Amino acid sequence: MSVTHAFDANFLSRMATPNSLSRGKTYARGERVVLDLLTDQQVDARVKGTSTYRVSLSTVSGKLSWGCECPAADGGQFCKHCVAVAMVASNPGAATGDPEEAAITVFLSTLAPKELLSIISGQAKKDERFASALLASAQLSTGDTPNLAEWKKKVTKAYGRGFIDYRHAQDWAAEVHDALGAINDLAEAGHHETAALLAEHAHKRTETAAGRVDDSDGCITVIFNEIRQIHTSACLGGAFPPKKLAQRLVKLELAAELDTFHRSAISHAEALGSDGLAEYGRLVEAAYAKVPPETARWGEGFRVNQARIAHAIATNDPDQLISVMGDDLTSPHDYVEVVDAMDRAGRIDEALSWADKGLDKTSERIHQQPALMAARARILRTLGQHDKIDQMYWALFKSRPDASTFATLMANAADPDDAKARAVDHVLDQLSDRTEPEIGRTGMSALLGDIGWSDGAVGILLDAGEDELAWDTAIHHFASNAEWDRLAELRKESSPLDTITIWEQQAERYIQQKKKADYRRAAKILARIEKLASSCDRPDLYVEALLGVRSRHKNKPSLMKILG
Repeated sequence: MSVTHAFDANFLSRMATPNSLSRGKTYARGERVVLDLLTDQQVDARVKGTSTYRVSLSTVSGKLSWGCECPAADGGQFCKHCVAVAMVASNPGAATGDPEEAAITVFLSTLAPKELLSIISGQAKKDERFASALLASAQLSTGDTPNLAEWKKKVTKAYGRGFIDYRHAQDWAAEVHDALGAINDLAEAGHHETAALLAEHAHKRTETAAGRVDDSDGCITVIFNEIRQIHTSACLGGAFPPKKLAQRLVKLELAAELDTFHRSAISHAEALGSDGLAEYGRLVEAAYAKVPPETARWGEGFRVNQARIAHAIATNDPDQLISVMGDDLTSPHDYVEVVDAMDRAGRIDEALSWADKGLDKTSERIHQQPALMAARARILRTLGQHDKIDQMYWALFKSRPDASTFATLMANAADPDDAKARAVDHVLDQLSDRTEPEIGRTGMSALLGDIGWSDGAVGILLDAGEDELAWDTAIHHFASNAEWDRLAELRKESSPLDTITIWEQQAERYIQQKKKADYRRAAKILARIEKLASSCDRPDLYVEALLGVRSRHKNKPSLMKILG
């Protein structure tokens, strides 16, 4: 599945919060998205917001992954920047209006005031959130201010009390999101200070809730990221004067247990401005001076140093960033931040030097290097040194050949056809060192009963479009469950017997789990075998498969009952 199809409107509605969806749509229409790379499986882009953030969306072997540099995406959330990139990537030539919204606007413009009033009043009676947003706008027009104390009570009520177990955590989170949405409505109506104060109140309630809510699904992370977005938006609207904002942010950031205001100098840079950033920097340096040297890397010291790093990034001062990081400049992520800072400052040659240094210093942690490699590739692309990009990703693929590194190689190759041919040849060369006897259909059946391990060769060959080579490799070596699934689907028409053999073994694996749910899964697979066998005029293949199951597992009454 291509990236544009994978990250479609249905996906966005499920994975993005209403606020992220709304803000992302605004960013997409506002021409804030710059696409750096757009292929079937990968999108790399920059989104210009409070700062410029880099976003990546990809689909590798049907698996979706995404990432953004903004604080809201730290926990893997699908932030507004990801939404904007997904929308623009699906229609890069026209990041403009929504046809359905345009139709509604045209229709509403034809209505008389009384008709509009009737529609709005009726909706307000049915939708408390809509009514609240209308009231906020009405209060702004008359100069009234929302009652902060009453709003705080509403927010506190949404968070509830007592322990929230896993079964009820999502319902609890939905109530909180509704409350946060109402706060966001206040901000959008123009009550910026009230919205910011309520966001801070919600932050405190979230910290309290973290100790009593089963957060196995990560709902707390989603909530505090939404709070940060609301607070940032309200501050951009002028909730506080710059210096006062800096004072509030430093106090919140250094005292917080959650990451709601982590590196707030970056998230709030535009609202802070030069005066606010200067005050922020003064305050965090004063706080750092009080941190005992032996605790500088953990606890309060860690938060203070992260605030210093954020200030260096927000003020676009790479030299300060390097100085602040000091001995902590050890991970690939640290080097990425330096490279990006040098890039933003226009110091391209130094950015490349730091990327090279980072890859050298972290060479033993290659699994952590993809982001640093991507940063280096971006700089090399700017310099027109595409051959060095090819060399880097070819070396990565050779060191760890799998579907992920193959996809990265193809996405960055100057000549994709040549890269694919070289990758296939490399895989085949590696396989040739494993001289094994012909296994045949009986051997394949035996292998299928003991699969689950793979060195990635089959997946690479499938992604390269070498289906027959992938099949031969699976037969003679090993393939993972997912790879056998792909092979089964590919061979349904050309070699249905192969597909049926694979499905038989899949059904057998489920039966071996000895659970009713797995028995039902096995029965569904047998039904697929029946349908495929019938379509190719070989009903005997299904009969043979079913009789084999009944014979081998006649002592499993639950299974026999399900099979009927």
